[in-house]
Amino acid sequence: MDLQFEKMKVIEACKSLVEFWKIPMEHLCNIVIQNKKNLKKYKNSPAIFVNPFPTVEHKIEPGSQIFFIKLEKELVPSWSNPRESSVMLPTFASFENYWDDEILCYLYNEEGSKIPFILRDKENNILFNIDPEFLVNYHLYENYFIPKIPLYAKIPFRYHLLPAFIRIRIPGLLQRRHSAIKFPPWPIVQHVELIRYLFLKCIQLVTEKELAYLDFWPFKRKFAACLVHDVDTYSGVKNVSFLSKLERAFGMKSSWYFLSKGYRLTPTFLEWILRRGHEICLHGYNHDGKLAFLKPKEIDRRISYGISRFKNFIPSVRIEGFRSPSHLRSTKLMKIVAKYVDYDMSIPDTEILSQTAPRNGSCSIFPYFSNGLITLPLTIPQDALFRFLKTPRTQILKIWKRKTDWIEKVGGLTSLNTHPDNHFSGNKEGYEVYSEYLAYLSKKEDAWVTLPKEIARWWNFRYHCKIRNINGDYRVNTPNRNHKYKLTIKYLREN
Repeated sequence: MDLQFEKMKVIEACKSLVEFWKIPMEHLCNIVIQNKKNLKKYKNSPAIFVNPFPTVEHKIEPGSQIFFIKLEKELVPSWSNPRESSVMLPTFASFENYWDDEILCYLYNEEGSKIPFILRDKENNILFNIDPEFLVNYHLYENYFIPKIPLYAKIPFRYHLLPAFIRIRIPGLLQRRHSAIKFPPWPIVQHVELIRYLFLKCIQLVTEKELAYLDFWPFKRKFAACLVHDVDTYSGVKNVSFLSKLERAFGMKSSWYFLSKGYRLTPTFLEWILRRGHEICLHGYNHDGKLAFLKPKEIDRRISYGISRFKNFIPSVRIEGFRSPSHLRSTKLMKIVAKYVDYDMSIPDTEILSQTAPRNGSCSIFPYFSNGLITLPLTIPQDALFRFLKTPRTQILKIWKRKTDWIEKVGGLTSLNTHPDNHFSGNKEGYEVYSEYLAYLSKKEDAWVTLPKEIARWWNFRYHCKIRNINGDYRVNTPNRNHKYKLTIKYLREN
């Protein structure tokens, strides 16, 4: 067997999983990815096989084909919660058990159907009965639901002209209408991170060595965190200093997403934000809900107008980030946005009562590349949702803290979006809840609390890094020797 040829097949077959962990080539030499028609056992060393099912993208209506994950103890990570481990499969199929061997992981649904997912034989060969990369990407790129154009995007005026008390009641009506939708889980969704971990763990089981990978964040920080704000109305503009001073008291900075049309902005005001170390980003055009669904030419005109307007205000400013109003998104929007900015924050990891779909999200708490952009998912439920649900203050903090603690354990990204508008966080109660959360976050010594643009820059830098084995010593080859980051190689060992 030509091991060099075989390891290149691994890179092509599970490229995104290998790149996510930055696994050194050395660990992949004995891992063989094979088509199910060519399954065979190798005498020289154990191998990993992947059954490439499914092989085509297929979208389905939400709510059908939800399966739960059951693991043997040796595969369970410390942060996993069985109650929150579910996946959406695009089709139901009868999976043949090619090996009459030990099942390390299987999927099951409420009707009692079971699908072997990870199997192991006596020679320590491992089979993924469903392509793990497919499962990750199927959820990451939101192929598990069909997005719809919300009703308010079709009305001939900007919906913010409606009184706030009317706008706040609409999601409550949607909640009763879509209460039967159960996927993805909320507020914590873990199956994408679990499948990524299982891929790494299975390589470690087959090689029977400690497995090297590149740490997710620089400076030996365990997880990353950023604070962002959508300024939807002029009341939000007036309250910017209100929340900015609070963040400054905790030594934190944030990113402010402004509309390019819809309220008054001045160069003096924007310069004040930048002088305090904050970031200015684009929040679309006028928050009418139509941006993602317009013709490409009109989308381009609106985005270009927004970038040019901020540039006219402050010639030295560079807009690096974007978020679509109400998280409404489309492939054509993101491809156009990629012409003007470096990263996007329009997609949550998991969301309910959204105008995009009853439940939606990338199901991941890590940045990823999509449509030419780095996507930073919103991972902490935003303040607007709790306002719609009339959630008590103590319950909001409980959910925010629990989600932050879980992300810390996994090592992902916490990103909280709050609105300075009067009817959201620009009031006494919103201020107090946000203040308590900042106090909680400030005590996380392992957190890399920084601006979204810094996280996007780092993730792009990390993507171009490679781990090399130099005379038995693992080192990181970087795209730029004069970088500012402190890198760490970590190891996955046997439980």
